Amino acid sequence: MSTTSAQPGQLEQFIERTNHVPEPAERTPEATEARRMPFKTALAEQLTGEQERVMVEHAIKRLGELEQELGRDLVLNQAWAASEKLSSTEIIQRATDSFMGKRSRYEDVFENKVDWRQYLFGGIFKDSNLVVPLSRRIARQMTARAQNYFFETDPWFAAEPEGVEDTKLADKIDRFAKFKLGQLGSKKNKERAIKRAFIQGEAVVKTTHVVRDQLFNAYAQILIDAEDNPILDATGGFILDTDKWQEETAVDPASGQPVPTGTGKLILARDGVTEQPATMLWAEKIIPRRQVIYQGPESPVVYFKDFLCPLTARDVQTADTVAHLYDKPVMELVDLYVKGGMLDATEKDRLEAVQRTIQLIRDLTSNTSTPKAGANQNDRPGDEQQFRGTSTSGEPVAEMAEIYLWFDANGDGILENIMLVVDRKNKVPVFYDYVPNVTIDGLRPFEVVRVNEIDGRWYGEGVMEMFESTQNIVDLLVNRWNHSQSRAGRVDFWRPDLTLEGRSNPNLVMNWGGTYTLAANAEPEKTLHSVYLEDTKFDHLERMFEFFMQLAMNESGVQHANDGQTAGMDTQKLATGIRNIEKAGQEMFAPFISDLEPSLQAILKRELLVLFANLDRTEVFDYLNRDTETGEEIKQLDQITPDEVRGLTLNVNLLLTRYKGEQQLVQGEQASAIVERFYMLPVQIQPFVAQFYKNQLKAIDPRIDTETLIQPGVAQIAPTAASAGAPASSTKAASPLNPGQSRPNL
Repeated sequence: MSTTSAQPGQLEQFIERTNHVPEPAERTPEATEARRMPFKTALAEQLTGEQERVMVEHAIKRLGELEQELGRDLVLNQAWAASEKLSSTEIIQRATDSFMGKRSRYEDVFENKVDWRQYLFGGIFKDSNLVVPLSRRIARQMTARAQNYFFETDPWFAAEPEGVEDTKLADKIDRFAKFKLGQLGSKKNKERAIKRAFIQGEAVVKTTHVVRDQLFNAYAQILIDAEDNPILDATGGFILDTDKWQEETAVDPASGQPVPTGTGKLILARDGVTEQPATMLWAEKIIPRRQVIYQGPESPVVYFKDFLCPLTARDVQTADTVAHLYDKPVMELVDLYVKGGMLDATEKDRLEAVQRTIQLIRDLTSNTSTPKAGANQNDRPGDEQQFRGTSTSGEPVAEMAEIYLWFDANGDGILENIMLVVDRKNKVPVFYDYVPNVTIDGLRPFEVVRVNEIDGRWYGEGVMEMFESTQNIVDLLVNRWNHSQSRAGRVDFWRPDLTLEGRSNPNLVMNWGGTYTLAANAEPEKTLHSVYLEDTKFDHLERMFEFFMQLAMNESGVQHANDGQTAGMDTQKLATGIRNIEKAGQEMFAPFISDLEPSLQAILKRELLVLFANLDRTEVFDYLNRDTETGEEIKQLDQITPDEVRGLTLNVNLLLTRYKGEQQLVQGEQASAIVERFYMLPVQIQPFVAQFYKNQLKAIDPRIDTETLIQPGVAQIAPTAASAGAPASSTKAASPLNPGQSRPNL
């Protein structure tokens, strides 16, 4: 039984304090066509209340359709496999094969959580439900390799500003970008996206500008005038006794640099405008302060059950509707509105907006505190960042739908790209505007990191899906063996009447370690006989198990010697076989890098655009620089101003240092072997085959200077064990001569 606290909650107290605010005009019977969204935006100014209602109803309808199309309506809860919703074979099949149903299963298999198989698959899994981490092993290896290729070296990216001729400024921008993204954990979020992409096929990343701050009051020494009124700076802030003053400067037309004016005036350093008064009066007062805890771009992975996009869409930008569903405590909205000054009704023309905002909050309070989003209904939603929303204080939590849709909202016959945030329960619009007005690049803030791209679709095929059939076969074999092994054992046939103890006690039970006396003419074999039920399937199942393991590891391209040993392959025992496996693995993994690179680069570029577009104050940063005299790396400080990055456009490149280094190493080894083989030829033959060897080098890398490397007429060199293609140890083993023994002249 639930009980309620005698003390009203934070939200209840706020509602009580705003009871004096009347309802907006559109809530009166005389005006039912007014808009409900409280904020002034370019799109809102063009819509009537009816047009707003039609847009919201269309968006809510599309949400329901997409949930059914993707299977979210059946698999949202973590224990969906045992849910009462799956009441028929048809519904079970639809949930199991749905887009989100499959990805939920892939995630569970990766985490070795397979309880759902007894409900969805039945059969042997009801009696034995073991799992062999085959696809999990492959996915982890692929994830680790991709993460190392992209992020193992530092720096892992380069940012080059376009149109900036000043090389020092360009270097400063590049260093600041590396410093800031290092602070914001950009690399970690991208590593999470790569992991999700290999497990499920795709990972949706959402890039936004986030400000986390806190307001408080504190005592401070502030500058005042003779009437005890605070003297404010150019931005309306208080001037503290710790602020710096500097001599007034002006820009020299010749040099373009600030130079002292010579007037003797001192101005406030942080705004460059406020003049120092002749008499400095200070007073200790309580003033409001703001502390910025975090400010900058953020690119978390959206939990896959909370992102909706049509399965037939080519990409998230052209899809008719995409949506991100998340929980938002209503009190957080109140906090946002109060901090932004949106509830101040001091100005008469703002009264209507304040009334609508208050009414919006009243509508949202009808929500319960139960989590609604998928990320908050799962105990372990993978590595995706959980968007805050689970209320532990019992306050209402609204299910917000952040919807991006192509829709003709104003009736002009043109489809507009619209962002709409709506409270799903009450169908109340919280915010809407044109997408170019709310994002830096005019695009929807989503990017899909994927592998094995599906042609004409926005999603991909992950490792767990690639090897799903093999994983199921291997698990079936192991569970059949385990089930048959559990039935193996020993059956004892016991005749107590052939013992003296049994004749005196017909109910005598055989006891291990007991001593019994045989009756006259009784034989031990007939008194006690044991029959062993042996498992005869293991050898056959083991061969099948190794066969499918070998198929999977060969296809994955990420196996090593131990994998080959497990799968029963002989080639992994030879040096040639190991080198062949390594080479084939690099070739097979290259397409995954090609799939990942464009999306990761797009996310990085968007993060930097968001960073520089929202830079509103001078920022100091540190970087490592190599000393020209000692060669040591030393930490230095620099600063960047908003004016230096205003209107900036960037070229961003992922360096892929590790991946390119491996490719160059392989190419170098191949080129070295070709050059060595050429100079092993007799001098008389070299001129005739020189062009042939040059062509081989050009095929490896067109940039190789073949004229320098291949010069006919050089004396022949002796072959080495490495150039002959055999390990030195094998050459030594093949020689019958002992050290110091001369070869006979036969």
